[in-house]
Amino acid sequence: MGTVFELEPDGTESVLYSFTVEDNGKDGYAPIGALIEDRAGNFYGAATSGGGTADCGTIFKLAPGGVEKVIHAFAGGSDGCEPNAGLLADKHGTFYGTTETGGNYNGYQCEHYGCGTVFRLDSNHGITVLYAFQGESDGALPNGPLISDTSGNLYGTTYGPGQYDSGCASGIGPCGTVFKVAPDGTETVLYVFCSLQYCADGSTPQGGLIADSNGNLYGTTYFGGPNGGGAVFKLALDGTETVLFSFNYTDGWGPVGSLVTDRQGSFYGTTDAGGARCKGGAGCGVIFKVTPDGTGTTLFKFNKEQANRPNGSLILLNGYLYGTTSSGGNLSACPKVGCGTVFSIQK
Repeated sequence: MGTVFELEPDGTESVLYSFTVEDNGKDGYAPIGALIEDRAGNFYGAATSGGGTADCGTIFKLAPGGVEKVIHAFAGGSDGCEPNAGLLADKHGTFYGTTETGGNYNGYQCEHYGCGTVFRLDSNHGITVLYAFQGESDGALPNGPLISDTSGNLYGTTYGPGQYDSGCASGIGPCGTVFKVAPDGTETVLYVFCSLQYCADGSTPQGGLIADSNGNLYGTTYFGGPNGGGAVFKLALDGTETVLFSFNYTDGWGPVGSLVTDRQGSFYGTTDAGGARCKGGAGCGVIFKVTPDGTGTTLFKFNKEQANRPNGSLILLNGYLYGTTSSGGNLSACPKVGCGTVFSIQK
């Protein structure tokens, strides 16, 4: 049902907590996204499922010694369901995040599962839904982590509708948005992606955003771009979107996770597929670098024997990139695809 683990520099792994399905998964299960650590050594994170009969996920706290406590269990109604990314914390101990579903259940797009929410969880563990997506031009189905600015505005992406046309409305064509939510819950759509897979501006963002000192936002789309395999984009303050790099099968396909950047302004990330051929022909994924002028370099192509299908965001530390793959590694325990790996590569 998933774990919280610690990995030492020499590769020694320790399981700090193992989730269960006892009592309808009361403690939550299937954790996802990065953890936040406070000064006392407590970790905070999100689990996409469990939390009781609603099975809509939890926000949890893991204290030193491995004691886990659910600080919010989503009920699956207006408070949202299925948190699908890590949390954002402010200096007051308040957490912010998104749920992929739940919230608003009205309208064609939202009536079955809900269109997702942006929420705030205060230091007393009281939850407030800042915004519930309506599934139309405002977007739907957020699934990346949030970032904030000095005024307390929150920024994120949705991979669901943005243009309420035949493509997005029927679910035929991917879309998505970049959005801002003000502290009072007012949502502003900063950019709407095209509804077709091969739109030049990209389509269907799957990760979060990063910002530079001038307020420009950077992210990735899973589809679209001139080559069709997803894009690295820049969104200026005036709403102008620029594709910095477009993927094709050889240099990767389908970027996932948020970008990381170095002091020179280069961006690093991973793709879910493309690169070296993998089982089923989808490609095993790559680690890539994109310079500020849009020059793309494939740093590594994963392979089915060693590790493949990277997921989540990278960490840049002391000149090395660290990340995880969902497949590869231990084939004896997981003979079909492998159990996944933690990897590092010098940038």
